[in-house]
Amino acid sequence: MAPTWTDRRGRDRTPSIPGHELAGVVTALGYGTTGLSMGQRVFGLTDWHRDGTLAEYVAAEARNLAPLPGDVDFTVGASLPISGLTAWKDCSTTAAFRRGRACSCTARPARSGRW
Repeated sequence: MAPTWTDRRGRDRTPSIPGHELAGVVTALGYGTTGLSMGQRVFGLTDWHRDGTLAEYVAAEARNLAPLPGDVDFTVGASLPISGLTAWKDCSTTAAFRRGRACSCTARPARSGRW
């Protein structure tokens, strides 16, 4: 079964709340969490076994979050992770993007970018 419907051990976890991309404000921190602070604006992804970002609150690993600049609204922030990672992967692997080279990733239907 797909990770959306099972946990890491393959156990059923339906019903499942969908969603992987998120942007919001840190309201709680797990024991030992570093690099984040209460009230901090963040954006990022949940892993494929966790999802649930369409809920009002979601638990996410700190390593999957990044600071969201104050001039970027939450809707824009939540749209960045998958599209940004896909464009980065396309430029860095498919297009062999390297330091000092340019790469343009423009939106197209059914594809992340163009180089």
